Amino acid sequence: MQKQLLKARDGDGVATILTRTGRLAYWTKGKGAPVLLIHGNSAGKEVFASQMKFLAGAGYRAVAVDLPGHGESGNAAVPERDYTIPGYANAMHEVIAQLDLAGAVVIGWSLGGHIAIEMAGRGYPLSGLVLSGTPPCGPGLAEFSETFLPIPEMAFTGKEQMSEDELRAYVGAGFKRLTPVPEVYLAMGRRCDGRARRMMIESAVAGVEGCHQRTVIRGWEKPIAVLQGAEEPFFSNAGLAGLGWRNLWRGKIFEIKGAAHAPFVEQPEAYNELLGEFLHEG
Repeated sequence: MQKQLLKARDGDGVATILTRTGRLAYWTKGKGAPVLLIHGNSAGKEVFASQMKFLAGAGYRAVAVDLPGHGESGNAAVPERDYTIPGYANAMHEVIAQLDLAGAVVIGWSLGGHIAIEMAGRGYPLSGLVLSGTPPCGPGLAEFSETFLPIPEMAFTGKEQMSEDELRAYVGAGFKRLTPVPEVYLAMGRRCDGRARRMMIESAVAGVEGCHQRTVIRGWEKPIAVLQGAEEPFFSNAGLAGLGWRNLWRGKIFEIKGAAHAPFVEQPEAYNELLGEFLHEG
């Protein structure tokens, strides 16, 4: 896995910081206004390779972090506390403080987007959000059940131990437009601490902690860009526009053709063009 990650980073190295959660690995590139990139469930920071290069070239300081229990970060110090959406948000708050990223725009993919919304709801010093593959919902079983589609791969989202076939099915759904799925993304899924999947889902559906995500996006005054794959497999894009966003960028949900759950990987040029426009206007 290490050689695959180095290749994905195009030769760049990583550094680590120590947090209450444990050791967190991050990849930084470029100088300028900060942009923090947060990956999804069972993935890693290298999924943003195209955006890291683009942002650095456009005059931004891009920082992509491996969540606890993922990639080159350590497993969580206290799993039941740290492998939750609020726990991840707290870890990212420490990243912001230690790396001087106050005022960052946060790009969140899937689980990373839910973490970004939690950060906004907690009043962390952010300038905007970019969400992809993230339908604001929860905490609580009712909203999750009404939001996510009952596709077979959803059953693996919170499964601690997956077989190789299950892993390939789950990761394949996340990168649906890539055939075959690059081995580096499969390696990320194998590395993930399975407890992170199980405990995150258990916490989210229990609904006992965390900001109500739809309330956050209805009240947060900073701009939020929603850049979706037109072929999103895990939920319907149709319901996103009617959630009552207070400051939805350009007043619309952007659907990128030829992309599914990971548009920043599947159609990076189209994604980066929109991302650059959002950052410039913001």
